Amino acid sequence: MAQDVSYSLRLLTKNWKLAAIATLSLAAAMTLSVLALSVANGVLLRPPFAKAPQEVLTVYTSTPAAEFDGVSYPDYKYYRDHNRSFSGLAAVPSSISKVRFGQRGREEMGTTEQVSDNYFQVMGIQPFLGRLFSPGEDEQHAAEVVLTYSRWKRWGADPHIVGETVMVGTTPFTIAGVAPKSFTGTVFGFDADAMVNLGLAAAPDQPQTATDRDNRWLVLVGRLKPGVTAKLAGADMRALSAQLAADFPAANKDRVAKLTDTTVLPPDARSTGKLISGVLVVVVLLVLLIACANVANLLLGLATGRKQEILIRSALGATRGRLIRQLLTESLVLSTTGGAIGFALASAVATRLSHFSTTLPVFGAFDFATNFQADGTVVAMTLAIILLASLATGLAPALYASEPNVAGALSGEAVVGGTRKSLTRNALVVVQIAVCTLVIAGVGLFLRNLYNLRQVETGFSSHHLLAALINFSADGFSQAEAEALYQRLDQSATQMYGVESHTLAVDVPLMNDNWPTSEIAIRGANDAEHQHEQIPGTVVDPNYFQTLGIPVLAGRAFTAADTNARPQVLIINRTMAHTYWPSQDAVGKEVRLQADGRNATVVGVVADSKYNTLDEAAHPVIYYALRQNYQPGLVMIIRTVGDPQLWKQPLAQLVRDLHLHLDIAPFTADEVRHFTLLIPLLTLSVVTAMGVLALMLAGLGLYGAIFYSVNERRKEIGIRVALGAEPSHLMKMFLHQTAIVAGVGVSVGLILAMIAGIVFKSHFFRVPTVELHVLIPVAAAIMLVALLICYAAARPWIRMSPLDAVRHN
Repeated sequence: MAQDVSYSLRLLTKNWKLAAIATLSLAAAMTLSVLALSVANGVLLRPPFAKAPQEVLTVYTSTPAAEFDGVSYPDYKYYRDHNRSFSGLAAVPSSISKVRFGQRGREEMGTTEQVSDNYFQVMGIQPFLGRLFSPGEDEQHAAEVVLTYSRWKRWGADPHIVGETVMVGTTPFTIAGVAPKSFTGTVFGFDADAMVNLGLAAAPDQPQTATDRDNRWLVLVGRLKPGVTAKLAGADMRALSAQLAADFPAANKDRVAKLTDTTVLPPDARSTGKLISGVLVVVVLLVLLIACANVANLLLGLATGRKQEILIRSALGATRGRLIRQLLTESLVLSTTGGAIGFALASAVATRLSHFSTTLPVFGAFDFATNFQADGTVVAMTLAIILLASLATGLAPALYASEPNVAGALSGEAVVGGTRKSLTRNALVVVQIAVCTLVIAGVGLFLRNLYNLRQVETGFSSHHLLAALINFSADGFSQAEAEALYQRLDQSATQMYGVESHTLAVDVPLMNDNWPTSEIAIRGANDAEHQHEQIPGTVVDPNYFQTLGIPVLAGRAFTAADTNARPQVLIINRTMAHTYWPSQDAVGKEVRLQADGRNATVVGVVADSKYNTLDEAAHPVIYYALRQNYQPGLVMIIRTVGDPQLWKQPLAQLVRDLHLHLDIAPFTADEVRHFTLLIPLLTLSVVTAMGVLALMLAGLGLYGAIFYSVNERRKEIGIRVALGAEPSHLMKMFLHQTAIVAGVGVSVGLILAMIAGIVFKSHFFRVPTVELHVLIPVAAAIMLVALLICYAAARPWIRMSPLDAVRHN
């Protein structure tokens, strides 16, 4: 083996240009491959920061209607206190809050996350400074905060910071401790600044979170007791779920607790994470395949000139297996060198991607933090890829060069070229073109998906809409004071120049993935199914539908008279009216709100719109009157006469004049819509970059294959020219041959693209299985590029002197 490596290094040094091109091609593809594997590993496989993470399981709930759902706070306490499988069961919301921090006279924005008092104990996390929360503190509702290491560093890394007071919003908190460096928070992708006790959000004065079993805002994590398996724990939790369903059928009927491995992604996001990571890994491996085919073509050209050497080795007693081993060693040296360079570059990029600051539409600036750095899993996969790349690049040239062919070597076939070698080279070109076609078709499908999402009719007019988030409770206002501010906000917005309409609501359409659901019973329905309907809804004021441009189809909108002193009223969307009162007038119908036992009357029906995502199907939605349902946090939305960007500063000033703070700057509805397209845009950007690289590599490979092929046929070309062949005739011949090879490659690529379309159909929006609007242009473009490359590669040899061509040996 040492002799083979030494000889390979001498040979590649002698042919240093070929070795450099091959190494750089493999290094570029290897860099992307290792980076993709690092991202996929960091998203899907790597557990969160914890001691013995294999012992930690995630608990969520599931129903026939919702595969993934959270756990309410009272249900969490029941699971925590009655399970027999976990040494500790902790709770965390899958959300963050952006708040103002005040410390030592400075004020800045930051993010907080909530954890239950036993979270750090369950995860086995030890403090860097001070102490962390401990079991029992949830019930004390103490205003204490644990800083993350990154926030502590930004505040000067004072070792005596424990015990100091920091303002979080308008509430003073005592710094209990600092978390270790590797702990960045509980929500994937966000580098939190501080952790606050979950008990503050579940205090007795907040019944919506403390006692409401329909408010499932938590995900649970538990550490298994010694000797307890995940299967036994699952049976234990299912038994507890059955007991909850029997005790509280209105909230927990058919609801079952389920267990899964704990990763950085929450259970409901793993399918999306698998899709994005899978697409990324597959695309970069396809690009690597193109690079391997390129290098194989280069090695095939090198092997052609070594037929004499191989013949002498065989005459001296070398077996074919020994020759193949030598030739594969050369490809292994190239692949290892390219892999080492790629691994080093990918590791540097992964380290940079593991922590950086950026700005997102609507949300504003935030710190991104996750662990993409290579670990043992990535190293093992990288070594496997290097070995596969060695075989992919070296096997075909090794089999061709090692075949005993004394007659061919003596007759000069090794130089002029032969049918077998042409078939091998054409097969490699077909692979390159097929893979390139597949990747470019993938770019087209993702582009079509994005186009379809952008063309979706949202059901409301998003142009000229500007919104600002207002949190009355965070600014210290009571319910009575906040309700008085409703009126002052309305008056101030009415007087603002250039504002056509304005409204207060809980949600901005498309801003939240899920609107909260409420359980209702349809009055007058005889079947039990309609007694426990879970319907998403939101709270709006009387101007909401006018401001957003949502038509009222029947009945009326809310009015100022819809207060707590009057009977409860609702407005529903058209889908809900058609679902529960088909062929009837829904206005005047009654439903029972199971949460508080009140009856509510439908006073209006409005058109359907998009609420959470652009690709969601039509579903029932309820609108509640703001004056009958107090909300401590609202969104003020205004419709302007011109570009809403010009009203950002005036709207912010209007809010500040009422002694309210804006933790997030005002944003437009168009920015919200752009934010909903963030994942499709990122996916398209990555796939497009890979597609461009694949096209470049395939083009270089095709150019090299044609260049070498025509070069080896110079003698034949000279004879043809001497016999009267015109350059145009020769060019047609080579274009025809290239068209056949490229046509086969494109056909294979289109078949693979159609198969990929079938596999990923559910992830595309309104994209048919066979999208001819994508496949036909891609096929035409690849064929055109192939013919242009053929023309550029063959033209210098066709125009050479016939005498020089005939002399070629």
